[in-house]
Amino acid sequence: YLKAFDVQRPFSNLERTEATHIELLKPLLEEYNVTIPTENWSSKVVVPSSLEAAYAAGVETEKKSIEVYEGYLDQTLPEDVRLVFERLVLASERHMNALQRQLDGVACTTGREIRNGSCSQSGNQNGRGNRGLGQRFCMQ
Repeated sequence: YLKAFDVQRPFSNLERTEATHIELLKPLLEEYNVTIPTENWSSKVVVPSSLEAAYAAGVETEKKSIEVYEGYLDQTLPEDVRLVFERLVLASERHMNALQRQLDGVACTTGREIRNGSCSQSGNQNGRGNRGLGQRFCMQ
């Protein structure tokens, strides 16, 4: 998405933290003798048709990740594994919120309603909105 839409945040932050997630899981997989998947996932990435679609896809992906992690947390797990999944849930919640703010900002600048109502007249005073900043308020 960084190249396709010429944006850095939040995708650059997400890319960095996803690498951290992998690094958190690797030692656990090795310790518990679980084979580390070798699938070439990057070849399966489909770039959405718009930045707005990329944000929306990211929100949905994080929701699904949270569901998967919480499913593991419903099981009896060794404490070190539980701790990692708890950290992954928190990180995915932060990612989802960051992506949702960006999605709300795109909807706001295009005049579409956002998740908790419509854009507010109390936003910035230049009448142009807060393009791409993920702000909740903008001028119509």
